[in-house]
Amino acid sequence: MKTNLKTIHQAGLTLLEVLVSLGILATITTGIAASTNQQSEKTKASVVALHVKMVGTAAAEYIKDNYSLLLTTAAATQPALIRVSDIITAEKLQPGFNSRNTRGQETCVLVPKQGSNNLTSVVITEGGELIDDLSLGQIASEIGAAGGAIYSLAAGNMRGDMFHFLCRNIYIQP
Repeated sequence: MKTNLKTIHQAGLTLLEVLVSLGILATITTGIAASTNQQSEKTKASVVALHVKMVGTAAAEYIKDNYSLLLTTAAATQPALIRVSDIITAEKLQPGFNSRNTRGQETCVLVPKQGSNNLTSVVITEGGELIDDLSLGQIASEIGAAGGAIYSLAAGNMRGDMFHFLCRNIYIQP
Protein backbone atom coordinates (compact mmCIF):
# COMPACT_ATOMS: atom_id res chain seq x y z
CA MET A 1 0.00 0.00 0.00
CA LYS A 2 1.18 3.41 -0.94
CA THR A 3 0.82 6.33 1.41
CA ASN A 4 -0.06 9.55 -0.27
CA LEU A 5 1.67 12.51 1.41
CA LYS A 6 -1.05 14.88 0.29
CA THR A 7 -3.68 13.05 2.28
CA ILE A 8 -1.79 13.12 5.56
CA HIS A 9 -3.07 15.98 7.72
CA GLN A 10 -0.81 17.70 10.15
CA ALA A 11 -2.14 17.71 13.68
CA GLY A 12 -0.95 20.14 16.38
CA LEU A 13 1.36 23.12 16.20
CA THR A 14 4.98 23.22 15.29
CA LEU A 15 7.50 24.97 17.47
CA LEU A 16 7.94 27.65 14.84
CA GLU A 17 4.23 28.47 14.83
CA VAL A 18 4.22 28.71 18.63
CA LEU A 19 7.22 31.08 18.61
CA VAL A 20 5.66 33.30 15.93
CA SER A 21 2.39 33.43 17.89
CA LEU A 22 4.24 34.35 21.10
CA GLY A 23 6.17 37.06 19.24
CA ILE A 24 2.96 38.58 17.89
CA LEU A 25 1.36 38.43 21.34
CA ALA A 26 4.41 40.09 22.94
CA THR A 27 4.33 42.89 20.36
CA ILE A 28 0.63 43.53 20.93
CA THR A 29 1.08 43.47 24.72
CA THR A 30 3.98 45.93 24.52
CA GLY A 31 1.92 48.26 22.33
CA ILE A 32 -1.03 48.16 24.71
CA ALA A 33 1.23 48.80 27.72
CA ALA A 34 2.91 51.76 26.00
CA SER A 35 -0.46 53.21 24.99
CA THR A 36 -1.81 52.81 28.52
CA ASN A 37 1.29 54.46 30.00
CA GLN A 38 1.03 57.36 27.55
CA GLN A 39 -2.64 57.86 28.39
CA SER A 40 -1.80 57.73 32.10
CA GLU A 41 0.82 60.48 31.62
CA LYS A 42 -1.70 62.63 29.72
CA THR A 43 -4.24 62.17 32.49
CA LYS A 44 -1.69 63.12 35.16
CA ALA A 45 -0.75 66.23 33.17
CA SER A 46 -4.43 67.20 32.86
CA VAL A 47 -4.97 66.84 36.60
CA VAL A 48 -1.83 68.91 37.34
CA ALA A 49 -3.10 71.61 34.95
CA LEU A 50 -6.51 71.64 36.64
CA HIS A 51 -4.84 71.92 40.07
CA VAL A 52 -2.72 74.88 38.91
CA LYS A 53 -5.75 76.58 37.34
CA MET A 54 -7.76 76.22 40.54
CA VAL A 55 -4.94 77.65 42.66
CA GLY A 56 -4.36 80.44 40.13
CA THR A 57 -8.02 81.45 40.03
CA ALA A 58 -8.30 81.42 43.82
CA ALA A 59 -5.00 83.33 44.13
CA ALA A 60 -6.30 86.04 41.78
CA GLU A 61 -9.27 86.56 44.12
CA TYR A 62 -6.95 86.54 47.15
CA ILE A 63 -4.66 89.13 45.53
CA LYS A 64 -7.65 91.32 44.65
CA ASP A 65 -8.83 91.26 48.28
CA ASN A 66 -5.33 91.84 49.73
CA TYR A 67 -3.85 94.06 47.03
CA SER A 68 -2.66 96.94 49.25
CA LEU A 69 -0.99 94.58 51.73
CA LEU A 70 0.75 92.63 48.97
CA LEU A 71 1.82 95.86 47.27
CA THR A 72 3.75 96.87 50.41
CA THR A 73 5.36 93.45 50.97
CA ALA A 74 6.25 92.48 47.40
CA ALA A 75 9.35 93.60 45.51
CA ALA A 76 10.59 92.91 42.00
CA THR A 77 13.37 90.60 43.16
CA GLN A 78 11.70 89.33 46.33
CA PRO A 79 8.04 88.53 45.68
CA ALA A 80 5.37 88.09 48.30
CA LEU A 81 4.62 84.43 48.98
CA ILE A 82 1.06 83.13 49.14
CA ARG A 83 0.70 79.59 50.39
CA VAL A 84 -2.28 77.41 49.52
CA SER A 85 -3.12 77.37 53.24
CA ASP A 86 -3.43 81.20 53.13
CA ILE A 87 -5.88 80.91 50.22
CA ILE A 88 -7.89 78.26 52.09
CA THR A 89 -7.97 80.42 55.24
CA ALA A 90 -9.29 83.31 53.13
CA GLU A 91 -12.04 80.93 51.92
CA LYS A 92 -10.99 81.17 48.27
CA LEU A 93 -10.43 77.39 48.15
CA GLN A 94 -12.47 74.79 49.96
CA PRO A 95 -11.16 73.36 53.25
CA GLY A 96 -9.20 70.18 52.65
CA PHE A 97 -7.88 71.32 49.26
CA ASN A 98 -4.50 69.62 48.84
CA SER A 99 -1.53 71.92 48.39
CA ARG A 100 0.27 69.06 46.60
CA ASN A 101 -0.61 68.07 43.05
CA THR A 102 -0.84 64.50 41.74
CA ARG A 103 2.93 64.44 41.21
CA GLY A 104 3.57 65.24 44.87
CA GLN A 105 4.72 68.80 44.15
CA GLU A 106 3.99 71.54 46.66
CA THR A 107 2.10 74.49 45.18
CA CYS A 108 2.45 78.16 46.12
CA VAL A 109 1.98 81.56 44.49
CA LEU A 110 4.69 84.19 44.10
CA VAL A 111 3.62 87.80 43.71
CA PRO A 112 6.43 90.02 42.40
CA LYS A 113 5.97 93.77 42.09
CA GLN A 114 6.14 95.06 38.50
CA GLY A 115 6.61 98.82 38.69
CA SER A 116 5.34 101.00 41.52
CA ASN A 117 1.68 100.00 41.53
CA ASN A 118 1.45 96.73 39.63
CA LEU A 119 1.51 93.16 40.92
CA THR A 120 1.71 89.99 38.91
CA SER A 121 1.36 86.43 40.14
CA VAL A 122 2.99 83.13 39.28
CA VAL A 123 1.78 79.74 40.50
CA ILE A 124 4.83 77.63 41.32
CA THR A 125 5.09 73.89 41.95
CA GLU A 126 8.23 72.43 43.46
CA GLY A 127 9.60 69.19 44.83
CA GLY A 128 7.91 65.87 44.18
CA GLU A 129 8.16 64.04 40.88
CA LEU A 130 10.10 65.75 38.08
CA ILE A 131 7.97 66.66 35.06
CA ASP A 132 9.58 66.31 31.63
CA ASP A 133 9.46 69.17 29.11
CA LEU A 134 6.91 67.45 26.88
CA SER A 135 4.46 67.07 29.77
CA LEU A 136 5.19 70.65 30.88
CA GLY A 137 4.15 71.85 27.44
CA GLN A 138 0.93 69.88 27.67
CA ILE A 139 0.21 71.25 31.15
CA ALA A 140 0.89 74.83 30.02
CA SER A 141 -1.36 74.47 26.99
CA GLU A 142 -4.19 73.00 29.08
CA ILE A 143 -3.96 75.93 31.50
CA GLY A 144 -4.46 78.27 28.57
CA ALA A 145 -3.00 81.67 27.75
CA ALA A 146 -1.74 82.17 31.30
CA GLY A 147 0.05 78.80 31.35
CA GLY A 148 3.81 78.53 31.14
CA ALA A 149 6.78 76.68 32.54
CA ILE A 150 10.49 76.72 33.20
CA TYR A 151 11.84 74.19 30.72
CA SER A 152 15.06 72.24 31.28
CA LEU A 153 16.74 73.69 28.17
CA ALA A 154 16.28 77.27 29.40
CA ALA A 155 16.28 76.94 33.18
CA GLY A 156 16.52 80.69 33.84
CA ASN A 157 13.49 81.56 31.71
CA MET A 158 9.80 81.20 32.30
CA ARG A 159 8.00 80.81 28.99
CA GLY A 160 4.35 80.67 28.01
CA ASP A 161 2.19 81.46 25.01
CA MET A 162 1.67 85.07 26.04
CA PHE A 163 4.82 85.82 28.04
CA HIS A 164 8.53 85.21 28.43
CA PHE A 165 10.68 86.55 31.24
CA LEU A 166 13.87 85.88 33.14
CA CYS A 167 13.25 84.40 36.54
CA ARG A 168 16.78 83.96 37.82
CA ASN A 169 16.72 87.38 39.50
CA ILE A 170 13.81 86.43 41.76
CA TYR A 171 14.86 85.45 45.26
CA ILE A 172 12.57 83.09 47.11
CA GLN A 173 12.80 83.28 50.89
CA PRO A 174 12.94 79.73 52.32
